[in-house]
Amino acid sequence: MSVGDWLRLFMIVVGLVTLGVTTISLARKHMTESFCIFWGIASFLLIVAGILLRPVYLDNYISGSTLAVIFFGTFCLLVGGLYFSVRVSALIRQVTELAIQISLLNQENLVCVQRLDEHSHYVRYEESNEENNEKNIIYN
Repeated sequence: MSVGDWLRLFMIVVGLVTLGVTTISLARKHMTESFCIFWGIASFLLIVAGILLRPVYLDNYISGSTLAVIFFGTFCLLVGGLYFSVRVSALIRQVTELAIQISLLNQENLVCVQRLDEHSHYVRYEESNEENNEKNIIYN
């Protein structure tokens, strides 16, 4: 098998594995939909490129050890990219949850302030009535 064939096979396998990992991450809610769409398109392009590209003279430019370094580097970048996508997705979900909680707390705070205003208005009304009664008592 030539270096070009190995490269094509690598691209197809990496595309399929990336598509599988992305689908599983979406199903388990580890990754948000936007990241999954990005990784799905990237894996689809890798698969199509692996099928359609025909690197015939790649043996003249790349040795087997260089190809191994390219495979290892690509694997590291892929795993790192997927890891950071999962971490950023988790942070996005946490921020969304915190925003929802803050909104609920603000709503609850508003209700408490309204009740307090109603109660303080009632207390002020009662105090004013008591003051009027005392004045009436004094003047009567």
